[in-house]
Amino acid sequence: MNSTTPLLSLKNISKIYTVKKGLLNKKRLELKAVKDINLDIYPGETIGLVGESGCGKSTLGKIICGLERPTQGQIFWYGQELSWPRKFSPRDIQMIFQDPFSSLNPRQKVKDIIAEPLKINKIGTPKDIRDKVLELATQVGLSPEHLNRYPHEFSGGQRQRIAIARAISLNPRLIVCDEPVSALDVSVQAQILKLLKRLQTEFNLTYLFISHDLAVVKYLCQRIAVMYLGGLVEIASKKELYSSPKHPYTQALIKAIPIPDPEIQTATIPNTSTDTNTNTYFELPSPINPPSGCSFHPRCPQKMDICTHKKPSWATISPNHRVRCFLYEKP
Repeated sequence: MNSTTPLLSLKNISKIYTVKKGLLNKKRLELKAVKDINLDIYPGETIGLVGESGCGKSTLGKIICGLERPTQGQIFWYGQELSWPRKFSPRDIQMIFQDPFSSLNPRQKVKDIIAEPLKINKIGTPKDIRDKVLELATQVGLSPEHLNRYPHEFSGGQRQRIAIARAISLNPRLIVCDEPVSALDVSVQAQILKLLKRLQTEFNLTYLFISHDLAVVKYLCQRIAVMYLGGLVEIASKKELYSSPKHPYTQALIKAIPIPDPEIQTATIPNTSTDTNTNTYFELPSPINPPSGCSFHPRCPQKMDICTHKKPSWATISPNHRVRCFLYEKP
């Protein structure tokens, strides 16, 4: 397959939930979790999806995995549109969840958790499955004696290794990693990230890595998409995004990365509020009632009049860098 052909393409993907409100839940409101997402994921790459909690990252990941049905838009797998329900094999796309404990069945032993996808898809004889489970456990750093234990007997890092072994058991082409290290200690995070990197090479995997931690994304990803209030605002290569972020929201995210030097005074995020009693920068807009125009304008230190009533279009900074902001639109 030509490397210029996307493995997965999202075209104008949106997801709207209906929220009931009122005394008798008669009032129905629309919550726009994901809005007009266009994104290509190429074979063998790791693309990061970053943004604040509640911006729609996990919802988009579930749509890609087929766990949520998009309200509108199209999904293409190697150029062929996917219908609903999904017609392709579940072996093509797998997911690693944020909480390793709740994603594992507490009543199953580790050997049964890893073997379950193989049994469901009827891959191999019982002996073949036992051998495959032992091989997978070894590849993710688990010992043979671990296979007869239950999830509650393991640490968070070990549980995530079990989840990773289950995810790669069917040799998928794409794995959606939904903040897989955010619930782990820092030292354990490093081990899991190194494991994901090694497995990507061994299994020729493609990752969509969802995270709010830009330091983690910088280590693992080659390309990064920045998401705000359901929509993408900037897509760039790792080098360009960290050296020259364009969107004011991306700039704020990078400024918020902790610097491991107590003597360095980090820049503070400016207060754009005209009211001294409130700080509008830190007031997150509601996806039920999003701002008009550019969704980031109530918090933006560089907003212009046009931002309040018109949505910006995509501007091309370089072949590997696009941003959705009026500051870079050509007149």
